[in-house]
Amino acid sequence: MNFFKSLAGSQPRKGMMKTLMNAVIDAFIGVLEVFDEFTKLLSFSFRLFGNIFAGEVLLIVIALLVPVIAPLPFQGLELFVGYIQALIFATLTLVFLKMATTHH
Repeated sequence: MNFFKSLAGSQPRKGMMKTLMNAVIDAFIGVLEVFDEFTKLLSFSFRLFGNIFAGEVLLIVIALLVPVIAPLPFQGLELFVGYIQALIFATLTLVFLKMATTHH
């Protein structure tokens, strides 16, 4: 009998509204987290593309200005920069994977 009295009272409605609001907030936060993950991926992609494209443009400009010997040191530098970029992005990927799989 107490169960039916509690359904008619105002307390369960407040509790139900609070639960509903928490569910809506949790759903919104979930959407933001998914958006955050895709934004991170897009940001890394653009950054890597920009770094590689800038190196290629540098090599082309140097090769057009001084076509014989000058591009060789820059090609070596570009290889070194590519290695560093791969190391940085691999490290960042490992850090983000670790953060995504760690329990709070």
